[in-house]
This record gives sequence, C-alpha cells and structure tokens, in this order.
Amino acid sequence: MEGKIIGVAVMFLVLLLGGTGVLTSLCHGKITNDSADNLTKGNTLYVGGSGPGNYSSIQDAIDNATDGDTVFVYDDFSPYCESIIIDKSINLIGENRETTIINGTEGDTITITADNVKISFFTVTGGRNGIYLHLSSNCTITDCTLDTNSGNGIRLNTSCNNFISDCKISNNEDGISFFNSDNNMVTRCETTDNACYGFLLAYSDNNIITYCAVSYNDDSGFFLSVSSGNLISHCTMSHNHHGIRLAHLSCNNIITNCTIVNNNMGIDFYASYDNEIYLNTFMNAGNVYTLYADNIWNSPHRIKYVYNGSVHINYLGNYWSDYTGEDANDDGIGDTPYPVDNNENDSYPLMVPADEIFGMIVDAGGPYSGIVGVPIQFNGSVVGGFPPYTWHWDFGDGNTSTLQNPIHIYSRPGDYTVVLTVTDVRGYAENDTTIAHVTLELLVDANGPYYGIVGVPIQFHGSVDGGYPPYSWYWDFGDGNTGSLQNPVHVYNSSGVYTVRLTVTDFYGNVANDTTNVTIAHTLIADAGGPYGGIVNTPVHFHGSAEGGFPPYSWYWDFGDGNTSTEQNPEHVYRKLGEYTIKLVVTDSHGYTANDTTYINVVEQDNTPPVLTITKPVKNSLYINNKRMMPFIGTVIVGEINISVNASDPLGISKVEFYIGNKLKATDTEAPYEWTWDEKSFFIHVIKVVAYDTAGNYATEKLMVLKIL
Repeated sequence: MEGKIIGVAVMFLVLLLGGTGVLTSLCHGKITNDSADNLTKGNTLYVGGSGPGNYSSIQDAIDNATDGDTVFVYDDFSPYCESIIIDKSINLIGENRETTIINGTEGDTITITADNVKISFFTVTGGRNGIYLHLSSNCTITDCTLDTNSGNGIRLNTSCNNFISDCKISNNEDGISFFNSDNNMVTRCETTDNACYGFLLAYSDNNIITYCAVSYNDDSGFFLSVSSGNLISHCTMSHNHHGIRLAHLSCNNIITNCTIVNNNMGIDFYASYDNEIYLNTFMNAGNVYTLYADNIWNSPHRIKYVYNGSVHINYLGNYWSDYTGEDANDDGIGDTPYPVDNNENDSYPLMVPADEIFGMIVDAGGPYSGIVGVPIQFNGSVVGGFPPYTWHWDFGDGNTSTLQNPIHIYSRPGDYTVVLTVTDVRGYAENDTTIAHVTLELLVDANGPYYGIVGVPIQFHGSVDGGYPPYSWYWDFGDGNTGSLQNPVHVYNSSGVYTVRLTVTDFYGNVANDTTNVTIAHTLIADAGGPYGGIVNTPVHFHGSAEGGFPPYSWYWDFGDGNTSTEQNPEHVYRKLGEYTIKLVVTDSHGYTANDTTYINVVEQDNTPPVLTITKPVKNSLYINNKRMMPFIGTVIVGEINISVNASDPLGISKVEFYIGNKLKATDTEAPYEWTWDEKSFFIHVIKVVAYDTAGNYATEKLMVLKIL
C-alpha cells in the first residue's frame, strides 16, 4: 500500500513538472448514458444451456455476436473459467448473480474495449481486475459481485460516461478505481474489505458517486488524487483507516450528506483546495486532518430545514461528534464555529447528525370537501428531508395513491380520514392527517317560473338537496339587485322578462346554481264602463274591459241587486226602479285581481231624447288649425278641427255619431265625445251629430260650415 501511495505521489510530481499533456483526459462534457435499451433489438445467443445451439464458452458467444446482440449465460456450467474480451456493443446477462460465476484464468477477468456494453447478474472473480474498461464509454455494469481479484474490482482507464450500480465489491486490492476517467456515475454499490481503497480516483474529474456503502477497507474509503469537480453524496464510510482522503491538488469536489463514522480518521486533506464539505456526519476517532489545504465547510447557499418541529433557513455545516458548543436560539446550528485543522472553521456546525436536522413537515392540505362521483384534487407538500420523496395517500375508503397531488373520486357520502405519508430517499417517513367531507351532489332549485306586477312584491322560494349545511344563498334578480335569503321578497319597477339565478354554497365551499325566469307585467286595471241607464224589465248591456296583468282574464259582475255574472259583457234585467252600484272584479291567469265600480239608474219607460249641444266649433266663428280666432259672419274652418259635443241623459248615453253631410265619419261611446276632422276641402258642409241614450232615444244637432283646406 505504501508503494501505491508513492506511485500516486510520482504522478503528482509529473503533473507539477508540466507533464499534464501525457495524462490529459479524453473525456469531456456531462455524464450521459445514451446506450441502447437493456435488451436490444438484436439476436440473443445462449451459453451453458441444455438446448441446441448453446455455446459452451462465453468468449465463443461474444466472438459470434454482432453489435446490438444479447449474450445470455446460464448457470448450469458455472463457474466459467475464462477471461473474456468484449470488443463490440453487446448486452451480457447472467442467469443469477450469485451462481453465474466467471473465474478469470489470466489477466483481467472481463476486459471491455467497446462502447455501449452492458453487463449484469454475474459474480466476477480470480482476475487481476474483475472488470476492466479501457477507452470505453456509455457502458453499464449493474447487479454484479466482484470478489477476490488481485487488482481492482472494477477499473476504468480513460473511460467516460459509464454507469455502475448495485454492485458488491470486496476482497480486492481496490474496490473501484478511476484513472483518467471523467463523467461516470456510481450508485448503490458496496465496497468492503478491500486491501487498500474502496474508491480510488486519479486524474479523474466530474464523476458522481452516490448512495454507496464503503467500509472495512484497509486504507481509505475514498482516495482522490489530482481529481476535481467530483460529487460524493449520501455515502456511508465506516471502519476504514481514513473515511475519505483528498490529495495532490484535488480541488472543487463536493462531499455532502455522507455519514463518516468509526474510522481512525474521518476526512484528510493534503494540498487540496476549494472543496465543499457540508451536511456530513463525522463520528470518528479523529474527525479531520488538513495540511496545505483551504476548503469550504458549509453549504454554498442557505437551505430550508426542519429542527425540533420548526422550519428554519440558514447555511448548514457538518455534525462533529466532538463539538461542544451551545445552541442558544435552538436552530440546530452551534453558536460558535467548529475549529478545523490549519486555521479552518466550520462556521455552521450542526448540533445533531445531518439526518436528524433534516426532519420533515408533511402537509396533506385540507380539509377537503367534495361531491359523490365528482373528482377531488388533493395537494401534498413537504418541508425538509432529502428528495426525491415517495408519496402515499390513504383516502380512507380503501383506495390509495402514490402521486404527490392525486385526484380521487368517492362513491359514498361521509367524512373520510385521509393520511398522507411521505418518505424521503433515506427511508425517513412522516405523515399528516386531514379530512375529506363528501356529500351527495348539491342540487339547487330556484323553483319558478315566477310572475309578478310592477311595484308589487314577489315571494321567491329556494331549495337545496345534498351538500353539507349550513348553506349560503345568493339570488341575482336580473335587474341589478340581489338577495341573500333563502326565500327573499323582491319588487320590480319595470315590466319585462327577467332571468333569475340562484347560487348556493355549502359549508365546505361546494357550489351549485339554478336559473329561472320571472315575467313582470303592468298593473292590472279593470274598467266596468258606465255609468249606465236602464228601464225596468228591459235588458241592459254591460261592457267590461281590462289591461295589464296576465291574460286570459276571468270576470265577475255584481249588479247591486243580488245578481251576478261571469261574462265579460253580460246582459242584465232590473225588476225595480232605482240607482244601483255595480262592481266588476277582474282576475288574471296568475291570480292578480283588480276591480272597478260604476252605477246604473233604472227608470220607467223613457221616450225623452238626450240633451245634445255642439260645443266646438262655435257658430259664427273663424277657426284656423283648431284655434278660434274671432267671431265671424259665418262658421269658417281653416285646416283641421276637433269637433266636440256635450251629450247627457238620465239613462246614460250609449253612443255619439259624427257625420259630414249624411256620411258617418266616427262613433264615440265615452265622454268627452269628440272627433278630429282633418280632411282637406274647399266647400260648404253640414256637420251633423247624433246622440243615443240607452233606451234608444236620440237627438240630432247640425251646423253649416265653410271648410278651407
């Protein structure tokens, strides 16, 4: 081992003397893995099986394969005592990781010189290096055991963008070594009981090593020499001589979220600078040693974290088992720096191991509310812990989800206890409980349609089924006014058809609405006509009319003598003399009513004609455009004129007729009796007016005029 360190030192001197060109990495760029799928679209060749066409040697199968083929190796004839060379892009798969064994016979057990090679499910042993990658990129090594090789379990030489995962590497000289190899990734591997290093990186940059267990290696769990820009995270280093060593200008590496415990020395820096070390746990005989080093011992930015159930944000350093400072403000960070060797300090030392300071606060949101059969959106969140997280929702009805923000539909109403459990990448779990209130569908009825009269209050009636009481009510009456009662009263000031909308919100915010119409009419007006005159034992004709409201109408006459009628224009015979009060009640189709009162004077047989007078035009006057200008030698009318008369009779006037000459021009049945004569003429005419009473008697008045224009 000592000779090995000297060798690394020699390489370091070569670098300092300007020999970097010899060792310049051939790999550039970010870590990628753009190889073909695990099982390619090529042919499959079989080794060691009992069927026809099987190869007895793995190398024979490889030699007969082409790029894209798969070589599948049965364990029937394991161990396979051979050293193999893979010089083409194939997929090499063992039947069983524990029982499909390749025992090297000379040199390296497996040598890879091609790109896009995949190896999985083998135990590789007995070689100088178990698997040796030389000038190879985009290769994948997974689920392999590499044991008892005289050199490295896996060695990468000038090989880039490769991926190694889930391998167990033990009892070798080194577990995994990188020489002049950049942009590779290793995850979930175990490197134990190796004679020197668990991981060795020399002249290798920008590699990522995560979630690896590195223990019981005689020298160091990790040793980096002339290697920069690497990330080592979430790894455990225990029972090694050194947990991790960085030497010979290994700079700008990041070591974070690692557990470095039970080593003789936790972390050791020699001539290495600007490395970032934070959120690690150091519990070792000696935690740190530095020489010719200047590094950063806290996070490069403020981090949100959970400590003692409270959320904080600050820069975070590391946990040191021998730190004795206080934490007066209970934020999980020591109030005084932790002194690192060589005048360096961890200014934000943690009071508890990093895993513990990253507790989690889980929030299931809620309480939620919803309707049977309608999707409910759930929203989960977490503060703290180490992503990525896994999510598990228990909706309380036997159903679950693993989404962060799932949608769920309940089939029955009820109050459900919903539990969200979040587990971070460490396996640390916390949960939160909320409630989902599920009701039957919220159904709203505004009832209607409604009918009303301008200025008259209308009673509205709202009803609801389902949902969760109490409810809030919101009426929009369609005329700019609203109401918040379940059964409001409203008055409209204009006629028309209005759209009325009722919106109901239940206790949990579920909303439903219904729309109806209200028709507003003008005020119902009844007219009984009259006053009337009549003769005993002689039929009298009554005339009823109505406007406004909602036709059709129903009619009810009370003739004042104990008799009634439901016709609009009834006929009635009075048997006694006298004056009677007559009442007409009109009811429209929606129950609105109006009434009017008149009277009738009933007399004996009447032969007296009405009293009739032409009041306009006045005899011997000049009229111009309906205006009397002056007395004149005759009656002269220029332009149009309103002809007016007074007519009266004890029995009442039934009608007044207007004639020009003997030609009937108009009939008027209601006072004031008048007619507008607007015909153009230049002639002498006779205006004749005839008034009739209800007994049929009539009177006539005439007036000779000169009409001009």
